[in-house]
Amino acid sequence: MNDNRVTRIHSLSSHASVISIRSPHNYFAAGPEEFAQQNPCIQGLEYYGRRRDGETGGDFFDFISRTAANLAVCMGAAATPGADSALMVSGIENLLCSFGAEAETRPASIIEGVNRSICVAPGDNSYATLFYASVDPLRRKLSYVNAGHEPALLLRKRQSRAIPLESTGAILGLTHRSSYGQRTIPLEPGDVLAVFSESIAETADILGRPFGSTGVLRVLRRCLSAHAADLVEEILDAVERHAGWGIPATDQTVAVVRFTGARAEAIPTEAEKELAFAAA
Repeated sequence: MNDNRVTRIHSLSSHASVISIRSPHNYFAAGPEEFAQQNPCIQGLEYYGRRRDGETGGDFFDFISRTAANLAVCMGAAATPGADSALMVSGIENLLCSFGAEAETRPASIIEGVNRSICVAPGDNSYATLFYASVDPLRRKLSYVNAGHEPALLLRKRQSRAIPLESTGAILGLTHRSSYGQRTIPLEPGDVLAVFSESIAETADILGRPFGSTGVLRVLRRCLSAHAADLVEEILDAVERHAGWGIPATDQTVAVVRFTGARAEAIPTEAEKELAFAAA
């Protein structure tokens, strides 16, 4: 089993850097310690991600630090794993870097720009899912767009309640007319965002029962106070045990972001009641 953890850093401008975590063979491997040393520290946040290689690829994920106080986490998958998927994945990552270079750019605008570029690109079957979340620890909020990706989970530490971050638009590449909703959720210290690939949710045991988002949620609740790196490893280990070990059929990818900022005020009751979803 190939458990490479890979970090690649691109400089976009004097105020922007992009941190890509992938495992192509021509990059170097890095463990949790190296990850922590090489990635920029963003006050109020702790983050980590890893991709476990499967027999077929197609998954990708990035952490993007556009300012010293903002982190974007992106995860997606090419619709057709194989040789062409690597080229498409690389193109999407470059587009995310380009459209997300400005710190104030809205996630919805970034994803709409990426989608338009994919739609006009040559070739057929250029489709991909994508989850993109911008986490702002100073403003204590998370804004996200989900283009047909497996719903991420935001676990509230105070209530141990999970909020699924459902799709807000179509998968990328269907039509340049696609529009994408953006939702914003306030954060409290201890809240955990877990983003994972479809293959994590669909991994089945010998009886055909999928691991599902409930399997991810069980791990989050059992290890709620664990560090982000430990949570990622716990989720991947739980998926492996569920499947009965062995090399997965497709890539399995998990990224976790924990909000650790100092507590100010509790989230208003009315915001909790509405799940604090609001159009930005």
